[in-house]
Amino acid sequence: MSRRDLTPLSIGSLVAGRYVVEKCLGIGSCAIVYRCHDKNLKQRRVALKVYQPSGPREGPTPARFRKEVLYSYEINHKNVVRTFDFIETDDLTALTMELVEGGDLLDLIDSGKLTIGAIIDLLMQICVGLQAVHDAGIVHRDLKPENILVSRDGVAKIADFSIAWTDTATKLTQHGNILGSISYISPEYLEHGKLDTRADLYAVGIIAYQMITLEDPYEGGTMHEIIRSKLTSKPVPPHELRPDC
Repeated sequence: MSRRDLTPLSIGSLVAGRYVVEKCLGIGSCAIVYRCHDKNLKQRRVALKVYQPSGPREGPTPARFRKEVLYSYEINHKNVVRTFDFIETDDLTALTMELVEGGDLLDLIDSGKLTIGAIIDLLMQICVGLQAVHDAGIVHRDLKPENILVSRDGVAKIADFSIAWTDTATKLTQHGNILGSISYISPEYLEHGKLDTRADLYAVGIIAYQMITLEDPYEGGTMHEIIRSKLTSKPVPPHELRPDC
């Protein structure tokens, strides 16, 4: 089986001689995530994220998987998903990480049931976790609701360091390319390519707005329309859309 022809792993498959696949948790554009147990460590359950090749970005992705392990391994904090191991064989490229039983922040936003108290609690957790990331000298660069997992008991955990950045990082991005999700990218990065920890704080602000109002502060039908809105307009104040805030 080549990486290009990668197919979903079957239940009971053994990966790297130790991880037994229990369930497929989700399929994304560049990865498939499974719940597994580690037969070498008292059946500890982990999440296995398997690289799924897709199009022209295929080349750098394994390097970003490796970087995701290296960056997040430096952080040991309850509000950051811990990554354990990088796996590269003839058949697949993958990483193992902390299994978070629950969902992501987008699920909670879409439910429309977040109270102001719950929003404040989650935002405080996100900020505490983000401080740990920044203290490690890392800019996450892709904070968004899908990359914040929330356990069943309400613990928020920052995930996915695949495009994270440090000032000592090996360059994996071609000149002129902007990585990240456009709705959460700061105007300074869009206009001038400036990137530091404040870019993550901007993303938290966008997330907070979405949690409170259930709307995007800057809207547009295309990427260019969203960028123009960011650079030329001001969002509706949250209290005008949600009086109880």
